[in-house]
Amino acid sequence: MSYEAALQRTVQRYRGAPLGERIYVATKLNTDPLTRLLAALPGEFGRVLDAAAGRGQFGLFLWELGRVAQLTGFDSDARKVDLAQRAADRDAQFETLDLLEFPEREVDTLLLIDVLHYLPLSEQDELLRRAARCVTRGRILIRELDAQSAAQSALTRAFEWLAKVSGYNRGRAGRHYRPARQLVDQLTRAGFSCELLGASEGTPFANVLIVAARSSGVS
Repeated sequence: MSYEAALQRTVQRYRGAPLGERIYVATKLNTDPLTRLLAALPGEFGRVLDAAAGRGQFGLFLWELGRVAQLTGFDSDARKVDLAQRAADRDAQFETLDLLEFPEREVDTLLLIDVLHYLPLSEQDELLRRAARCVTRGRILIRELDAQSAAQSALTRAFEWLAKVSGYNRGRAGRHYRPARQLVDQLTRAGFSCELLGASEGTPFANVLIVAARSSGVS
C-alpha cells in the first residue's frame, strides 16, 4: 500500500476515539519525521513487538503498509492500551504491561520508540540485553533523544516534562537521557550492526533513530 493510503487508513482506525486523541494521532503521524523514516526502511518487518506502544499508531501504520506479519504491543498506561486495541480491532493485540515486564519472545522487529529514557541507565542496559535475546534475526528500532546535542536536548526534555506534569503522558516519572553513541556501542557489542539516522527533520528536537540489525551469523 502507498505511504499516503497507509497513513490515512491508520488515522481512520481512531475515528471512534475521543476528539483529542484523534487529533493527537493524526498530528503525530503527519508531522513526526519518524513516520517517513519507518516507511523508508527496506525489507519486511515480520513479527513486530511495539514496546511501550502508547496509542499504537506507529505499529498500526506499519501494519497498514502491508509489511507486518504479526503485531503485538504493550504499554503501562491502560487508557492508551484501550485506545490502541480499539484502533487495532482484530489485526493486533495490545496489553497493559510495565517496561520491566518486557515479554521475552522471539520477534523480527522490536520497536522502542521514545521509551528508554523512562528507565534509569542500569535498567536501560538490562532492557537492551533482554531485547537482544528476543531479536535473533531482524532489527531493533530505537528512537531517542541524543543527549550529546545540548540546546536541542534541553528543548526536548522541556516538552517531555510538560507532557508529564500535564498528565498527558502517565508513564514512569524518570527522564534518563544519554548520548546515542552509548546505545550504539552496547548494541554493537551484542551483535548488531547499527545505523544512526536523524529523526528531527522539520522539528527543533534532538531525536535520532537507531536501526540495529542482527549481524550475519550472530544469534
